[in-house]
Amino acid sequence: MCAGDVVLVVNTATECGYTPQLEGLEALYREHRADGLVALGFPANDFAGQEPRSNDDIAQFARPTTA
Repeated sequence: MCAGDVVLVVNTATECGYTPQLEGLEALYREHRADGLVALGFPANDFAGQEPRSNDDIAQFARPTTA
């Protein structure tokens, strides 16, 4: 990150009803990363057990299918 970058921090959970929004978040990041957008996702299992996966499984789930 550099001074002046915009940082978007997102709480995520793979079993959450809002998980489909991650695709839009990825598109937003890809569109604006050259402009200094940084997106940080933090998986959390604090809300109704919606993140039951291990760190490795979450990383695999979150990995974009295309570059």
